[in-house]
Amino acid sequence: MNAADRVIVFGTGSLYADFIELIRCQYRVVALVESMPRRQELDGYSVHTPESILSFDFDFILILSSYTAEIRKRLTSLSVPNDKIRTLDELNDVIDIAKNIVSQAVITSNLQMVKGDFLPNEALSVRMVINSLGKGGAEKSLITLLSSLATQPVSVSLMSIFSANEYRQFIPENVTVLSLSDYVENQNVLRLALRHATPSQINHWFGNRTFDVDIAYIEGWATKIVASSASKKKIAWCHTNLAENHWTLNYCFWDSTEEKSAYSQMDALVFVSYDSLAGFKSLYELSNQACHTIPNLICTPTVNQSIKKDETFFTFASVGRLNVIKGYDRLISAFSRLIQSGVSARLIIWGEGEERANLEAQIRREGIEQYSALPGFVPSPFDGREPIDCFVSSSLTEGHPLAIGEALLAQIPVIATTNGGSQEILEDGRTGMLVSSSVEGLFNGMYKMATSPNEQMKWKVASSKSRLLDDNKVTLQKVIRLIGLKS
Repeated sequence: MNAADRVIVFGTGSLYADFIELIRCQYRVVALVESMPRRQELDGYSVHTPESILSFDFDFILILSSYTAEIRKRLTSLSVPNDKIRTLDELNDVIDIAKNIVSQAVITSNLQMVKGDFLPNEALSVRMVINSLGKGGAEKSLITLLSSLATQPVSVSLMSIFSANEYRQFIPENVTVLSLSDYVENQNVLRLALRHATPSQINHWFGNRTFDVDIAYIEGWATKIVASSASKKKIAWCHTNLAENHWTLNYCFWDSTEEKSAYSQMDALVFVSYDSLAGFKSLYELSNQACHTIPNLICTPTVNQSIKKDETFFTFASVGRLNVIKGYDRLISAFSRLIQSGVSARLIIWGEGEERANLEAQIRREGIEQYSALPGFVPSPFDGREPIDCFVSSSLTEGHPLAIGEALLAQIPVIATTNGGSQEILEDGRTGMLVSSSVEGLFNGMYKMATSPNEQMKWKVASSKSRLLDDNKVTLQKVIRLIGLKS
């Protein structure tokens, strides 16, 4: 491939917007293709159906879409040779430009240096790396951990990679924050560069300063960066069961060999539940790393007791990213059945994510708009802004579910689909109702909770018996010892 290559671009969404300038610097774009064209022209290029492709002279078709497999299959069915179908990951010159953009950002932001010392030189230097500071349980638990370490003799730097920053405002003042997204506006370009960067390139970008302890506080990108550092002690946290939710593969890491190699560079691995540890061990066998099971720190919600309960409706609530793994499509289906059965109830799901449009469409199809709400992300959903009668987790899998923990600490009855992480935090059903991981299971549990005052009282009392407050104290002591502080 060279600068004279004629390219048809398939896809006009966010990847197109992020990469078209880089692409036309290297290639001659002859046409755009959409699966179902919504316009005839975009940026001076004509827009066509897939069936029109063969009428053009082109050297290759570039897929700019997250639906790569489906588009490749469709192009193949139209007799497009496989060697004429490309993705961004196959365009070395575009990848090199992306790497250069990151290199310049590192120089501009001085990311390789800590911009200030808040404690004497003898304090332990710790860097924590997180994929982003947005809308997730891992991110929220990190804020709680940073606040808990504020009284310790430790100098903490926090590096955030991507641009979601909802929790940034809650970072303690004594923590130095280094955010790469402040200097690389195009997040997809950043992902492309990181996906293709070698360990030495990553070390050159982010690893020139040696820390006493370097922590990847989540799997994926953060783990890739810390694995390449030269710090004295390297620790990786894993917040999910990778055997059931292997989102990092073919996204952050090319294959399991690369991911295993990254984890093999760590001195210690931390899993937020025994279930996440078991899932990891079913994928990777590492002999030289100490493995620890340390649940997330969970901040006790401050509940506004003056909020009056709505006696008209029984209120179910859930909190989490609006993505497939949270199973909200099943929750909405179960709730729709509940309404059809004559129960007076409403459902609130706090959060944001890529499934919002699909979930909103499902709510409309089910005809339950007046009983359901997706109000978006809020940092403290259990503070009493809404009277909640029952918290529901419909997840397919969980690591150590922070939202369930917060509901328990607020003494709100909990229903959760059965999975390893939820079973652990609910002590195998002692402090919350576990139901089968299905629409039927969710419906049965919700119906029982909404129609039986005895069930409501039973699970409210059960939630008050959670060991989470004691677990928090143990968790903090484990982290302190792990990073090398005196407990």
